[in-house]
Amino acid sequence: MQAWLLDQFGVLHDGQRPYRGAIATLEQLAQTGIKMVIISNSSRRALTTLEKMRKLGFDPSLFDGAITSGELTHQYLLRV
Repeated sequence: MQAWLLDQFGVLHDGQRPYRGAIATLEQLAQTGIKMVIISNSSRRALTTLEKMRKLGFDPSLFDGAITSGELTHQYLLRV
């Protein structure tokens, strides 16, 4: 299985708007069937990150999920 791990801030958007061509490029990649996962060192949870991407104009269904520092910390604290 091939998958792309995509950092969001500074790669796909600048925090205010998507970079030119980012959305169209991800849509083309999605048509190939490749898996795409957002990664971030953000303290936000994964769903919050995907919602932010939606607000910036990205279709969250393009992504197979998000991995963030905040999500990993939350999951870890649930186990201890």
